[in-house]
Amino acid sequence: MTLHSALGRLEADLPGAVARRDIVAYFQPQISLATGRVVAIEGLGRWRHPELGVILPSVFIPLAEKAKVIHDLGHHMLRQCLSFGRAWQHDGVALEVAVNVSPSQLAGRQFFDELHEEMDDAGLDPHTVILEVTETQSIDDTAAVASRLDGLRAQGFTISIDDYGTGFSSAERVAELHATELKIDRSIVAGDDRGAVADAIGFAHERGIRVVGEGVETEEQLWMLAELGCDRAQGFAIAAPASRTDFEHWMAPVETAD
Repeated sequence: MTLHSALGRLEADLPGAVARRDIVAYFQPQISLATGRVVAIEGLGRWRHPELGVILPSVFIPLAEKAKVIHDLGHHMLRQCLSFGRAWQHDGVALEVAVNVSPSQLAGRQFFDELHEEMDDAGLDPHTVILEVTETQSIDDTAAVASRLDGLRAQGFTISIDDYGTGFSSAERVAELHATELKIDRSIVAGDDRGAVADAIGFAHERGIRVVGEGVETEEQLWMLAELGCDRAQGFAIAAPASRTDFEHWMAPVETAD
């Protein structure tokens, strides 16, 4: 099957997959670089296609935008992430939970209404929830989106800019959306460019913004981030994204060690 035909097949199958809830949340930890402790988990979608295997968000999210099922998909992911966060907090483990949000979800009221409904159902403190604005699209009415996000930030939500340094995730977006966290893109971390990493951290810390280095794949990259004052790290050097059950198994010895 050619790439073109595979993408066509995925685009045709995606609405049904979203309706059937075939896309499930995998979870990847973030650690504090000051303590080494797991402090947060990010929910990452995985589509288990019956013929084409596991499909990553970088492939199916643009298709979901095109097929106009991004709101249904986003709501489903939000519910899974908050449910998992509630389970950990119920067991006395203080983990923040990060949820990816597409700019198109922020364009209207639907996402915000769904967020408050799901937060009420989960009974979570907004201070434990991170909303990661992805870099997949530009934002048409930045002032309106910033105003809505300001309301969430006032309630305690962390507003994070994902994939900082690529696409639309720029210093301008951080400033316009009044972000309280930025995630340095994996391409910058993997490039081992200390200058670029240091600039991103300095830019953020000057504004009181927390910094997460993502896509960390080696111990050397972890050390670099720690030496440069990065706050948190996430990547395969710590743990790969895992199903809910597998993540719980991975966390068990971590909790015991703590």
